[in-house]
Amino acid sequence: MFNRVILFALVLAFAPLTSFAAEKFEEGVNYFEIFPSYPDDNKSKVTVREFFWYNCPHCFDFEPHVEKWAARKGEDVDFLRVPALFNKTARMHAEVFYALKLMGKAEELQIPIFTSIHVDKHSLDSIEVMEKFLAKHGVDIDKFRGMRQSFAVQTQVNRAGVLAKRYGISGVPNMVVDGIYRTGRTKNYTEMIELVDHLVDKVRKHKVSVAEAK
Repeated sequence: MFNRVILFALVLAFAPLTSFAAEKFEEGVNYFEIFPSYPDDNKSKVTVREFFWYNCPHCFDFEPHVEKWAARKGEDVDFLRVPALFNKTARMHAEVFYALKLMGKAEELQIPIFTSIHVDKHSLDSIEVMEKFLAKHGVDIDKFRGMRQSFAVQTQVNRAGVLAKRYGISGVPNMVVDGIYRTGRTKNYTEMIELVDHLVDKVRKHKVSVAEAK
């Protein structure tokens, strides 16, 4: 009888801790399920999209955390950056991003562009100033101009706008996991990355269970 009392006491003592751990990330607060969801077609991969804007200081602060996460995210996770289209400047920045991406320069220049804006306090809000900045970083401007005005880039920019609307993106930085979950409020960027890992794991387990059920 005494042993049962001790066991019951231990259960009561540890139950709140277990509950706290399970409820660290609360749906409707820390993350939101997207309705209707738009899960990516790749059944063996989990796609994570980061919505950002070069002019956003929070995106600049978040960038080092994203880069560290991307370096250790796992081979079954695809990471895609998606520029936000809040205004004309943001759309121009989106065109710059996708043009650089087609040229294989987007990742290389991600931090330099952020740094120029938020550390050096240089405005890159006009295409003329942006082109001068890119030229200093070795970008072929004639090729860049052709890319920026291309059908391929304009298609990707328009798709970025569709995705933002589809996922309910109203602010940045924001992360969307496999078209199913959107990040919400977190204490800091470290916790936001933990949340992304949590959501990736949820999607990963669901995909495994679906595959095993077939």
